[in-house]
Amino acid sequence: MSTPLDDFNQLFKRRFRYCFEGENVACNLCGGNDYDVVGRRDRYFGPLQTVLCRGCGLVYTNPMPTEAELSSFYARHYRKDYHGAEAPRVRAAARAGAGAVARLAQLSPYLAAGARVLDVGSGGGEFVACLAENGYRATGLEPNRGYAEFSRREYGIDARNADWQSAQFDAGSFDMITASHVLEHFRDPKAALSRFAEWLREGGHLYLSVPNIEVYHRSPLSRFHFAHLYNFNHESLVMLAARAGFSPVEDWHEEPTNLLFVKSAAPAAVGDPRENYKRLRAYFDKQTAWNYYRTATPYRRFFHKLAKRVNEYRNVHDLESPKDAVKRAFKQNGKQPLP
Repeated sequence: MSTPLDDFNQLFKRRFRYCFEGENVACNLCGGNDYDVVGRRDRYFGPLQTVLCRGCGLVYTNPMPTEAELSSFYARHYRKDYHGAEAPRVRAAARAGAGAVARLAQLSPYLAAGARVLDVGSGGGEFVACLAENGYRATGLEPNRGYAEFSRREYGIDARNADWQSAQFDAGSFDMITASHVLEHFRDPKAALSRFAEWLREGGHLYLSVPNIEVYHRSPLSRFHFAHLYNFNHESLVMLAARAGFSPVEDWHEEPTNLLFVKSAAPAAVGDPRENYKRLRAYFDKQTAWNYYRTATPYRRFFHKLAKRVNEYRNVHDLESPKDAVKRAFKQNGKQPLP
């Protein structure tokens, strides 16, 4: 079981420098090469140049790490350096279990009994386990070997140790594909969405959840992360999905970048991408560290996060394993318990 001291030590482990040579790339959404630089440091003050495309408002790392650099990082380092272990810790598993239940509650109206679901970036396997325990035919796709092995061993789920480029599924294999806080890590998210479209049946659904770059409650100093190659707002996410043949059918307004799409032969029209650039340009101009720390928001958030952390420790202090935490989360939220 993790302790507050473990978390303090982990803060320094997370300062692992994501070192890469990289290369300059065009905008993944509109193909443009004209941009504003909106960041030169990541949240741990390491060097990281982030740009805002003037053609469409997509925010991304540029120079961008190469595909080989990314493959090595995610296969060997990411879970350990970012999460602190090669398998989920108890508190993280408890949080993921509760999140899995909440996600299934959102998506179940769009899932027929026994639906085929692929969870891309399945991590410790909590959502795949939740799906499987509730009668769905679920598969996980996880590039980190340690996490994939853990989820197979602990939950007995179908978790494939592969990334989206190397995974092999027949066309139309799934009724729904989910990717929660995954797309922002891909070097070529447009190509990934096109691959997902191939794996989905016609009329199938795609659920995407990514961090929202356009928020006013988060510190500008923690805005960019070395592992987040792309930073979306609602508009850029919808426009990118449309390029791959998806139309939005549901969004959750409290989280504008949590969206459900349908695979469609005629994707819905999107807005003017240049307007999105203007919108985000205004956001970056307004949401500076100076302006942010002159409000009460950061200080309220500190105490809110502290209370949340204490409550999480209180809820898992008597648990011995991540599986115990997930079992409790499922039971507390009214879903089928794990065996």
